[in-house]
Amino acid sequence: DTQEMGSHMPSSANSSNIQGYGNSLLANKLTEMYNTLTDVELKQVIKQVDVNYVKRYTDQTVYTTNAYLFAPSFAEIGCINDSSYEATLMSEGVKFDYFLEGMESDACERRSSFMSTSWWTRSIAPITDTSFYNVNSGGGVWSERSYYPCSIVACFVVGNFNAVI
Repeated sequence: DTQEMGSHMPSSANSSNIQGYGNSLLANKLTEMYNTLTDVELKQVIKQVDVNYVKRYTDQTVYTTNAYLFAPSFAEIGCINDSSYEATLMSEGVKFDYFLEGMESDACERRSSFMSTSWWTRSIAPITDTSFYNVNSGGGVWSERSYYPCSIVACFVVGNFNAVI
């Protein structure tokens, strides 16, 4: 069963977010996608980077995994909130330049331009031990049970630039 870019898949095979992004079906799928890239020139310029993630909302420790392709985090796509848990999620990454300009509504519009369907972030949602944040077709950020299918948005770093496909 092959999942192509933009196809729907759950973020976690076991319906849990307890292990966070690093051991998720989503992270494994993005690694597989990189490994099967046929564009050798592109593959040579994509950098392997440290990707921060939180495993559980009750444990605010930030963990790291290495990746060439990775799902964007809550922080990287321009989500800002003052709650203590969401402040912890801000440690998962720095807002991408694409989302820096303008108001929150501008970032929301930019998020919606990626796909006409919902897509996963790597950030777990604090609602239950089964939810990750996703972005809906309107660019809003919601929590969704990890076994629901959503699309994949892959991020990568080339030189000093972040890219999202």
